Amino acid sequence: MTEKYNVETGFFRKNPVSLPALWQRLSTTLGWTKSSYVLMSGFAATIFVIGVIWWPLARNAMAYVDWSRPLRLQIDWLLLFDFAVMSLLIMAGADL
Repeated sequence: MTEKYNVETGFFRKNPVSLPALWQRLSTTLGWTKSSYVLMSGFAATIFVIGVIWWPLARNAMAYVDWSRPLRLQIDWLLLFDFAVMSLLIMAGADL
């Protein structure tokens, strides 16, 4: 078995995995279907439209951010994590 050296990561890999194969394996493991992608696309489009329409409100809300402190300390990470987990779970096994 020949080992291939990955210049970007600096590691040797016995069996390099291509990105499409990795993506397909991840999709199969999480149970994503074509309906999952339709749901996530619609959800992303809705978030985009809300962001565009409510941009003045978001700009006013950003005025409350204390820029002297790091932004990573002011972000509600639990809310973002819950948002990401719910998005992935909605996509799992969707059947429209």
